[in-house]
Amino acid sequence: MHVVRSPEHSRGCVGTGVLARSPLGFDPGLLQAIADRVGTPAYVYSTNLIRAQYNALHDALHGIRHRICYSVKANGNLGVLRVLKQLGAGADIVSVGELRRARIAGFDPDGIVFSGARPRVRSKRRFARASASSTSNRPASWRRSPPSRTTAS
Repeated sequence: MHVVRSPEHSRGCVGTGVLARSPLGFDPGLLQAIADRVGTPAYVYSTNLIRAQYNALHDALHGIRHRICYSVKANGNLGVLRVLKQLGAGADIVSVGELRRARIAGFDPDGIVFSGARPRVRSKRRFARASASSTSNRPASWRRSPPSRTTAS
């Protein structure tokens, strides 16, 4: 959730309108205190909500072999990533920059999956050095296919 100064809140006030009715359970007074302290815009995350949503998904998959991997592209905030790592999530990455953020957040190489398009040679080396595993894009799929040749008979 983020608190953003908008035209209807000319002084960056929060706690009215959509935020006051938020199903996320943030106390409008807390949001106002954060806005007063750090200014706006400010991004505010609930560790309890992240845990609850992770656990709800994990519980819904009960009895099914699974691994929940969070898209670092969706939100690379180190605090968010660390909470998800502590819960047992993996990190889903598509770039070397996202790989760096996942490693800084404490994800083990075995918990990092690459799900992007075929990476460039330089990126492949960086991924390989970090031992990031791959999902459907197996390392064999990273090799360039030779151009198809037609022969006239």
